[in-house]
Amino acid sequence: MASGEHEDLKERARAKLEKLGYKVTSVPSQMKQVFAKKGYILQDIGHPDLCATKDDEVILVQVVKTSLQTYQLNRYQKIGKVILMFDFYREKNFEVWGWNDAL
Repeated sequence: MASGEHEDLKERARAKLEKLGYKVTSVPSQMKQVFAKKGYILQDIGHPDLCATKDDEVILVQVVKTSLQTYQLNRYQKIGKVILMFDFYREKNFEVWGWNDAL
């Protein structure tokens, strides 16, 4: 993914979350404070692109895009619903956003 596309997606997500009333940061020292309140350190969790907070809710945003997969998914959705399968256990704290979701 080109750096510009990554930044554009990140800024779209930031804008949407701020519009929804979240305080959003990409500053590691601010993320450390949020993680500490949840009982973790940044090194345990990793460094997401964005960390958004509102009251006690925390949302971590990681922009993920690869040209081949995006191209394939855009073709697939012309035929029908597309299900994304990931190699982790999804519980209630997971959403997938696309370009048109972060407006």
